[in-house]
Amino acid sequence: MKKLLLLLPLLLVFVLAGCVPFEAATDATEEGEQSLAEDALEEEKTGFSYTDTINGFALTLPETWAGFDVRTENIDWGNDVTAQSFYFGFETWDDIFAISVINKVDFEKIEATPNSKKIGESNKNVFLSGKAQAIGDEGLKDRWDEVTDIIKTFELK
Repeated sequence: MKKLLLLLPLLLVFVLAGCVPFEAATDATEEGEQSLAEDALEEEKTGFSYTDTINGFALTLPETWAGFDVRTENIDWGNDVTAQSFYFGFETWDDIFAISVINKVDFEKIEATPNSKKIGESNKNVFLSGKAQAIGDEGLKDRWDEVTDIIKTFELK
């Protein structure tokens, strides 16, 4: 979360100015060290790549998601199961969709996931996605419509 908060002002300047290369967002405090922003978000020709190196997954979001934010929260799934969830969105609607990471042992304890879909599995975790059930901000409806295509870009790292 802190990484993205550091990136948002830089990303905003890039989008508004249209002439600052993304490589300019480096941490000059130590030579050769990548910026915190680059660790979490990499600009690509087709959009933005979000990579979680701790849980080992990545997503690609379209250019229309410039300025997006990711917040994490530990969610109680019942049956003594708690999972880390990553909520993707914007300031006015911060949970357009989510990726949840549940270890395999705990996943077996969950009875049903009616609003979530299994999208991947690693050696130790199961990954679920969920899309907001209602429009939280009419101005971001088009972003909500893009979620299905974003989820298709999910990959294990």
